[in-house]
Amino acid sequence: MSTENGAYVFVWRSGGFVPAGVLYMVEEGEEVLQCRFQYEPDYLRRKDAVPLDPMSLPLSVGETIVDSPTGFRIFPSFLDQMPDAWGQRVLGAVAAEKNIPLTYFDLIVSGAKDRIGALAYGDTPDGPRWDYPLQPGFMEIAELDLETLLDAAERFQAEGFHDLPRICKEYLATGSSVGGARPKSLCMHRGRHAVAKFKAAGDDFNVCRVEYATMRLAGALGLSVPEVSLVSLDNGQSNRDIFIVERFDRSGGDRVHIISAATAIRASTGLVKLGTYSYQDIVQALNVHGSPSHLQADRMELFRRMVFNMLVANEDDHLRNHSFLHDGTGWRLSPLYDVVPGFHGPRHLYLSAGTQGGLMSLSNALSKCEAFGLYRKQAKDIVGELVAGFMDTWERIFLEAGVPPADMSQLRRLFDCVRLEERETDPEARELLPRQRN
Repeated sequence: MSTENGAYVFVWRSGGFVPAGVLYMVEEGEEVLQCRFQYEPDYLRRKDAVPLDPMSLPLSVGETIVDSPTGFRIFPSFLDQMPDAWGQRVLGAVAAEKNIPLTYFDLIVSGAKDRIGALAYGDTPDGPRWDYPLQPGFMEIAELDLETLLDAAERFQAEGFHDLPRICKEYLATGSSVGGARPKSLCMHRGRHAVAKFKAAGDDFNVCRVEYATMRLAGALGLSVPEVSLVSLDNGQSNRDIFIVERFDRSGGDRVHIISAATAIRASTGLVKLGTYSYQDIVQALNVHGSPSHLQADRMELFRRMVFNMLVANEDDHLRNHSFLHDGTGWRLSPLYDVVPGFHGPRHLYLSAGTQGGLMSLSNALSKCEAFGLYRKQAKDIVGELVAGFMDTWERIFLEAGVPPADMSQLRRLFDCVRLEERETDPEARELLPRQRN
């Protein structure tokens, strides 16, 4: 039996939510049979109107009722609104306890008042609704303290959901709308909107400290990064660390519309092989939809990010780990996020980087530098600067972050592998490698 659901979609403009259009979905079991959207005429007349999805829902569609693109059950920008593995696991447990079905519509509309991005949903054009069946009630993000959040995440992984204390259930549900596979939650930290990231069951290294150090290293090398901090809770147990990342979808008191790079290039949601999509695909989206006054800066930033991912052997650089923010004139590349070294050895980037696909080599990074708007000499200078800065500072920064000795030993072996000359087919790239240690 099919179920039909609809909601007004609101977007934050000029200090408040305004109705942008109507989302309509038909589902049967785990299948989405139909997904349609129509912009509100009053929204289209606004001078500050922004497209909810530049590829699938440009403002140029006008008042036409639009179906989701071929090959997509749901519009990509609304897929971005859904929680990923961790959040779906939490909301699935909430649905099971309430004995209600879990639908894609529920996953899209159910989120705390401080949900990621600038969108919200409601039954009428008068304003957003915050009491959908899977929403956590009226607990505010500001009420969540970090220790209870960590306790809730740890107990949920160890014990499941049903027998948790009520406060743990409320904490889990309130912060669950943020994307990602690992345990995390929305929170307030030092008066700023943030995301708290926790240890996952089965971690074989201190992910929180390593990610914190990696982000600090990126900032030291000149990449655009959000503010990060590390909170350690001491109750006699080891590795009770929380990695805190300041949110970049908030600017002053305003909410900023955000989409993933997957949405910006309308990437397939099906089974995708490594290297199917590339950094050059992201560049092309910037070329078409980017903010004109920041276009070259963002292309250069993306090139630096690609090289940095190679240096730290980050294999999780997929399209949902790159985002675009709308600045009022166009889309900007978001700051760096979700970067962790691949402890099992450098193999390939998830995204293709150059003529050698996702191979982590400087030769590969340079091979298509022109796509980023860079002359080869410019690209070589950037790569050389990043390599030198990386080798000079990574160990100090990771030690200052308190990365455990066992993890440091693995990282030394991992980062030394990045420098192996046999990976380099380009003589000019080989010249950029530091001298090997004795």
